[in-house]
Amino acid sequence: MDPDAALAAIREAIMRIETSGRQYENHPDVDSLIEHFQALDEWLSKGGFSPNSWENATDWQDVH
Repeated sequence: MDPDAALAAIREAIMRIETSGRQYENHPDVDSLIEHFQALDEWLSKGGFSPNSWENATDWQDVH
């Protein structure tokens, strides 16, 4: 996996959702997902530390 390509694709998808007239607003998690991703993206882009599960190489599925 190319993390730079994944990040670019996520950013583009969020931009499309936000400019689409909010077709997906009937799903309550869409706004939450966008808000949290953008906050995390901004945090990491400004040099913030990674989430603990990323630092400790915890399997994402084990976090649930």
